[in-house]
Amino acid sequence: FDIKDYPVTSETEKLRVEKDMLGLYVSSHPLEPYRDILEKYEVTVDKLGDKEQNKAIRLGGILSDCRKVITKTKKEMLIGKLEDLTGVITVLVFQTPTFESIKPYFEDDAIVSISGRVRNNKNEWTISCDGIQVIEEKTRSLFIDIETHTDDTVLKKIREITREYKGNIPVYFSVGDRRVLASRKYWVSNDELCFSQIKGLLGEGQVWLS
Repeated sequence: FDIKDYPVTSETEKLRVEKDMLGLYVSSHPLEPYRDILEKYEVTVDKLGDKEQNKAIRLGGILSDCRKVITKTKKEMLIGKLEDLTGVITVLVFQTPTFESIKPYFEDDAIVSISGRVRNNKNEWTISCDGIQVIEEKTRSLFIDIETHTDDTVLKKIREITREYKGNIPVYFSVGDRRVLASRKYWVSNDELCFSQIKGLLGEGQVWLS
């Protein structure tokens, strides 16, 4: 099969299809817009070692394979995977006083910060989650359709606007069926003024967040 055969409506959906079909992200990574945030964490999955055994830490990443299970004692618990930019760890959520507050946010594709105690058992790391905080509800990118606006004056103005509102939201230029990821120096912040200025330049329906 070819991923091109599967129509997608956004970059987020494209990445999800890649992960479902191939088991990994190919064209990009949903956490790339949050690299600056995640690199500030004291510990990442690849750095877990003996000194972290049974230690309470905080990890950030994207959740997947989230599911509910019933234990032998007939109690509900949650299991999933947390993937950061360096690796994957199994997440366990037991029936603790914080269980009900964690449950609504424990879902696939949620980009979250998780606190809990980590353990290594037979070379598999797990984190017993006792707290969760959403970093971002959904990974978003800014798409700019320039198919009918290819003159240098318009493109120069777009560059000026994006550089004025520099941030971590990826910018994609759309021409027909092609989408080209702009250089990181043109990524933008989550600022309505930025979006409205580009919309005013190109017209409604030519610029969207997804």
